[in-house]
Amino acid sequence: MRVLNGDPQQSVEVLRGLINSHPDFIEAYLNLGAVYRSQKRFPEAVENYRQALKLDPANADILLSLGTALVADSQPKEAIAVQKRYIALKPRDFQGYAWLGRAYKDLAEYQQAASALNEAFTLNGHDYDVCYNLGVVLTHLGNLADAAEKLERAKLLAPETADARYQLANVLRRLGRAKKAAAEMEAFENLKLQEAQRLRGIHYHNKGDELLSAGEFEQAAGEYRQALALDPKNPRLHYNLSLAFAKLGDAEAQEQELKKAIQFDPNLAPAYCRLGQLYHRRANLKEAEQALQTAIEIDPELSGAQECVASLPATPKGSP
Repeated sequence: MRVLNGDPQQSVEVLRGLINSHPDFIEAYLNLGAVYRSQKRFPEAVENYRQALKLDPANADILLSLGTALVADSQPKEAIAVQKRYIALKPRDFQGYAWLGRAYKDLAEYQQAASALNEAFTLNGHDYDVCYNLGVVLTHLGNLADAAEKLERAKLLAPETADARYQLANVLRRLGRAKKAAAEMEAFENLKLQEAQRLRGIHYHNKGDELLSAGEFEQAAGEYRQALALDPKNPRLHYNLSLAFAKLGDAEAQEQELKKAIQFDPNLAPAYCRLGQLYHRRANLKEAEQALQTAIEIDPELSGAQECVASLPATPKGSP
């Protein structure tokens, strides 16, 4: 289930209501667990996955969801038991072995972790997490050459991720490859600076959202502008800034930001919907219909788009 209108709390309330009225509704527990996990509320996610598993104890998807949530909730021993049950049902799925290896790694049981992660790597050698965690485990076991190979692969799979470069730099240094180690450490430091900048952008973004909700539209626009200075191609930032401009009555600026949001995310249905509604108010009916129909094609359940299309005047027969 997607988060309703981008609002996790609304989703939680709807799903809780479903569970109260239909306590045997497995999908409601699964979806609620997924929403909680997206919010990093791992104990609540675990509890809902457990409830779903009580209703269907042999469901592999529930076992995988519960096992991963247990790892995230720092319950590796419980996760191991669950992932073994999942592997018994899905022995050819690398994910079971990957999460089993993660759980053993968290317990510092590196031989068992290496065994599970090697099996995951055999099944899927193109997964970043598998390669990264196997590299880390092999480093702990002193198998530095193999560790460097796996960490190098992880780096290539996710070049923007700093952790693999840091681990690789330390392994290369231990292998006596000082020049290469220095280059990887420099890359790691650059990526961490970029990450710090991204986190500053998130801070401004979140502050803008708070101010927008509080009706402080001018201040919200200022926060979004600061976030965009750090992350100028973020479609959600452009969309949220358009909402602030709409509240401030600046239709021209709203239109510009909506078009930028669509430029950077052509599948952002709410941006098309808002743009269509803006054109509708201006009586630009052809442009309004095009934007609103695009919104509906992307998301047929999008609130507001269907109603706005229905309010458009019918196109006379024979019109181009």
